Amino acid sequence: MLWDFLFGTIIGWWILIILAAGAFQGVRGLIRAWMRHRRVVAANLARLSDPRNAESRFTLAKLFSEGKRWSRALALIDEAVTIASDDSRYNNVPHRFFRLKADCLYGCRDWAGAATAYRKSLEVPSDTGYAEALLGVARSEYRAGRLAEAVAFGRHAVTENESLLEAYFRWAQAAAAGKEEAERTKAAEDFHRVAAALPPFARQRRLWWRMAFLFFPIARRIG
Repeated sequence: MLWDFLFGTIIGWWILIILAAGAFQGVRGLIRAWMRHRRVVAANLARLSDPRNAESRFTLAKLFSEGKRWSRALALIDEAVTIASDDSRYNNVPHRFFRLKADCLYGCRDWAGAATAYRKSLEVPSDTGYAEALLGVARSEYRAGRLAEAVAFGRHAVTENESLLEAYFRWAQAAAAGKEEAERTKAAEDFHRVAAALPPFARQRRLWWRMAFLFFPIARRIG
């Protein structure tokens, strides 16, 4: 009997655990999608109520980007950038606007455009630092085939934030593609040193990036 197999054997229990985990992830995904939809509706109402509200357009673009709807997000963040550039309430277009625009361009596979937008975000003040933007330049330049720039910006990103584990991988990835063995080795050594020193709550997907370095010959081509 199926019932006896599921509840009376180790394999059956593992099957139930896997099914329960899948169901939990599915329910969590549905809840997140519903909450995102409610936030989209609220942000869209704010956008429609004020044609000069850059923040509502940024919020809406952020929500669309979370759902990987890159083209819609890009159109909205372009509106936000245009409004903010002409709005006296802003000293400059906020760093987060350029960052989100770059993320959307990257999602649209416009590598050169993404690199330009990430670089633009480096020209304006940021309250959270520039490590993520530097990493964005490194990733975009690598995708665009400009390996020397990718290596330089990957190295710069880890200088800005030593705990940013992905930056070590992108640095090593570009160095390997450019046949810069010394740079690749240095990136890997620095990664292992920093990963070992990070506290458990660092939230840097340490296991993920350790696996990426462990299977580097494969991971560097698909990461």
